[in-house]
Amino acid sequence: MMYYYVEARESDGGRYLEYVAAKRAKKILKGVGKGSVIERKTLGKKLKLSVLSGLPLFLILGMLVGYILMGLYLYDAFPSSEWKVFVALFALGVKVVGNKGLLLVVEKAKPRPWLVDAFLFFYEFGTSLMCRILQMSIPDERTAQLVSLASCVVEIAVRILFYVLFLRKGLKVDAWDDKKQREYAAAGVLRVKDSSNDMIVEYLSTIVAALFLLELEPTGMFKFTSNGNISSSVIFSLVAYQLLPEIFLDIYVTFMEIFGGLSALHNTCWSFKSGSKPSSHHFWDRQGDLLKAVILKLCTTICIVCVVLIVVMKDEEAVEEEEVGEVG
Repeated sequence: MMYYYVEARESDGGRYLEYVAAKRAKKILKGVGKGSVIERKTLGKKLKLSVLSGLPLFLILGMLVGYILMGLYLYDAFPSSEWKVFVALFALGVKVVGNKGLLLVVEKAKPRPWLVDAFLFFYEFGTSLMCRILQMSIPDERTAQLVSLASCVVEIAVRILFYVLFLRKGLKVDAWDDKKQREYAAAGVLRVKDSSNDMIVEYLSTIVAALFLLELEPTGMFKFTSNGNISSSVIFSLVAYQLLPEIFLDIYVTFMEIFGGLSALHNTCWSFKSGSKPSSHHFWDRQGDLLKAVILKLCTTICIVCVVLIVVMKDEEAVEEEEVGEVG
């Protein structure tokens, strides 16, 4: 019976298939025109939404490339430890300011929640990785340890500041209507996602930066900022100075957010069921926002690692000159 139905429809010169395709296109684009005609205004809104959703990604990519190139150039401009400390702290300040700018862009663009999560991770991991490489490459061990502790305190202080600003924004509202409640809830979700990504990237970027300096730089194929002058024991101590205080401070700030009114948002952001549509026929629609964000984060981690390695990779002539110099 079904075969006869399809065969009869195919005999109409494919018009039925065209009708089905037009109907599906209209449903996807949510057109409001007559028949299968999509109103130009509706299509323009969808196009604008698509462009705005992809804008943070291009912004992050451009900033990361410039951030890495400029950071490496400035770091090697002068040999003194004071200058290297200044560049490392300056890179940290640029990272914090850029994070605030990205939050404003994402808040205006309003992409899907799992895209917001991935965008924030993309930026945070790229900039944090560069900061860790610069901090671990400071020649003086004691100075490098102090800079690592200072950067940890600064990042936690900024996280607390953003949380306090979020609370103050809610206290300034005199009368809550449905629109204001939705906007404030969206800002709360953005705050939780940003703070969660801050925690993850601090551990991940520290470990990846240590692996770069321990395993890749001694090969002579990559030019990081330490020039192979830092021993493995120093790198391990810097990792400990960075991660151990980070663990306790992250626990403190996370519980402060949970008991300060964001417990429901934390549960939502860390739930694999949040954002899923179990009754959907599409596989990805049945998955939650967290799984989609995790997959994108894995892809962006690989992408950032490849970008950094490409930037710091030495050309063949430089490698040959170094080999000749060592032989001579």
